[in-house]
Amino acid sequence: MRMKRLLSALAALCLCLALLPPGTARAAGTPTRTEVLDLRTFTNPGTVEENAAEGWRWEVTGPQEATLTLTNCYISPPNPEDGLSQVLSVPRNWTCNIVLNGDNVFEDQKGRFKQLVGGETDPTEWDPVGTEDQTTFVIKGPGSLDIRSTAQNPMCYGFGGRNLTIEGGTIPSNICFCTFGGAFRMTGGSLKIDQGTDDGIFVHEGPVQITGGTVDIRAGLSGIVITGIPNKAPAKDVTISGGDVKIQGTYGIFIKADAAADPEIQSINLTGGEISVSGGSYGLIAPRIHVRGTNTIVKLEATAFVASNQVSVTGGVLKTDVLPDSAA
Repeated sequence: MRMKRLLSALAALCLCLALLPPGTARAAGTPTRTEVLDLRTFTNPGTVEENAAEGWRWEVTGPQEATLTLTNCYISPPNPEDGLSQVLSVPRNWTCNIVLNGDNVFEDQKGRFKQLVGGETDPTEWDPVGTEDQTTFVIKGPGSLDIRSTAQNPMCYGFGGRNLTIEGGTIPSNICFCTFGGAFRMTGGSLKIDQGTDDGIFVHEGPVQITGGTVDIRAGLSGIVITGIPNKAPAKDVTISGGDVKIQGTYGIFIKADAAADPEIQSINLTGGEISVSGGSYGLIAPRIHVRGTNTIVKLEATAFVASNQVSVTGGVLKTDVLPDSAA
């Protein structure tokens, strides 16, 4: 009887494994590629390069534009001592559409300062304003992409370039997710950043726009930060108009003020969705903060509410137990 039950359980397990997409168990536990995936030389229109065993397909779809389809792809290169190599290198200044199928992993092993994904192989030469690197990423699809480091206290970050848009997919990360010169946008999907030593989303110029999807950030510094470029480009706005957004950090959302710039373009605009911000210091920091919209729900839990020269609440629901601080 026991043997019959054991055989039945094994048969059920085999059936479940058979129903999984090819490579699912492989992608979850064993790297499919242990070298940097360097696609910078595949640039001719119509070019298709793929490795089904490793779980990737690269198609050049137009001038300076390509689609990378990942299907249970797990890339984990053993980084050299300089620590500057990436997991994925794409042609510089291109638009790269990343389509996610199944479970995918981009993994760093040493945690040194670098970008895991980008068009620039040497981050020490990267121009944050983006005059050098205009690489743009668009992430979409029903699958997942785990951006992670196995190092202790890693200093690396996920994506680098000019702009990033998330349209779909499930994306967890245990490092600073991105450092971009331009814009970060999210219209759908799920992004979860869980790391205790760095920023969650770091942008130099901006804007940051979230119109849908789910964002869950736990960061050691700022959940979302826009720094601006001194004497070159002031920080732009953070606008959340939809989705479910939760941010926890020393600072929740932080826009660094530039006294020479129009304060309205350096504003935090909460106009839709459900937004929860908690922090060890200020929840929101910006020259202007606006809460608007009939369906906006904002919950702030921090040592201090906000640091701003002007706070306006003209709609929605604002829940907090601390008062604003005008010491921005």
